[in-house]
Amino acid sequence: RVLAHGLIFSIYLIFSSLERFLLEFIRINDRYTYFGITLSQSQFIALILMLVGVVLLVFMLMEQRRLVQEQAGG
Repeated sequence: RVLAHGLIFSIYLIFSSLERFLLEFIRINDRYTYFGITLSQSQFIALILMLVGVVLLVFMLMEQRRLVQEQAGG
C-alpha cells in the first residue's frame, strides 16, 4: 500500500521523461551543446525532469519507510 503522497507521480515523472528523451533521438530538431554534451532542448529538459523524479522518488521511499515503521511500532 502506498502511504507517501507523490510516490506514483515521481515514477510517472521518471518514465515520461525517459520516453521524451528517447523519442527526441528520432526527431530532427536543433541540437545544442552544454558541458560537452550535444542534445536537443527537449532532451535537456527531460534529463532535468528525470533527475527531479529520481530525487523525489528517493525522498518518497524514505517517507514511505518511515510511515511503515511508525505504523508497526505505534
